[in-house]
Amino acid sequence: MGDDVNAAKAAAITALGLASDNKYKFTIETSSSVGHVLNEVLETVVEPKLVQPTFVLDYPIEGLWV
Repeated sequence: MGDDVNAAKAAAITALGLASDNKYKFTIETSSSVGHVLNEVLETVVEPKLVQPTFVLDYPIEGLWV
């Protein structure tokens, strides 16, 4: 399970092109599960562009227990 979390963290940081001093990189690196990594990516990339009201479907269950 730890390898999946580390792979998700690395993929998210690479895909977002985050620099070492970026605050979002820190929150991704400190995430404890894949769901939390997905939640951080959603909050960083998607939420600022959403128009209200918006319903996010198929949200990771483990991301709900932040």
